Amino acid sequence: DTWFCAKCDIAVQVPRPSPEEIGKIYDEEYYRSWGEHDSDHAYWGLKKKFFNRILDIAAPVAEGSLALDIGCATGAGLSVFAERGWMPYGTDVNSLAVTVARRRVPEAEVIEGELGDLSGEEGRFSLILMSDVIEHYLDPWAVMSDVRRHLAPEGEVVIVTPDIGAVSARLLGQRWPHYKREHVVLFSRKSLRALLLDTGFSPTVMRSAPKALSLSYTTLQFQSYPMPVVTTLTRMVSR
Repeated sequence: DTWFCAKCDIAVQVPRPSPEEIGKIYDEEYYRSWGEHDSDHAYWGLKKKFFNRILDIAAPVAEGSLALDIGCATGAGLSVFAERGWMPYGTDVNSLAVTVARRRVPEAEVIEGELGDLSGEEGRFSLILMSDVIEHYLDPWAVMSDVRRHLAPEGEVVIVTPDIGAVSARLLGQRWPHYKREHVVLFSRKSLRALLLDTGFSPTVMRSAPKALSLSYTTLQFQSYPMPVVTTLTRMVSR
């Protein structure tokens, strides 16, 4: 179940998933709902367009700078880093995703594991991307403190995460698609800002980041996370 804390303006999973349960969630099938097992899947291009758009919001990053994608999945963000002349690094706990990312972006340093598994890289990253990842952590405060240690002076962090204050969240209530087991902690803009201030960051820009979707991706998502009527409709339309 999803529980809400009105005082802190966050939504949490109760009971909280154990580390063992989380490990089972991120098995080799996890990214199937993205269509990412197919190297020619159209959503790879859509993701790259999305990453280019959100990275344009950040301050300019010099060519040759180190950039880190936490939860890099199959490497779309790493590919964008490389195209911008940055040195791409990535982490992900999903072994299949790491294998695919290494194949797609061979110049990237991709680690299977968490940020703490990157040894000797503290204070070196000019940009750290966290797209759809902060909500997956049992302790996002500890994670953001670790992110700060890895950030270079004057470096920037770009975070993308579902907003529990969004119109869609208010309209759909418990049926909002982002309320799912692996989304352990979800934030509003207010509570995300509080998290960043608590961990030593200075939030500069907060804005909506609509994603480009394809019919095939939408169909895969609703098959993996069924919603009555909607799942059936997407199946019918995609035939």
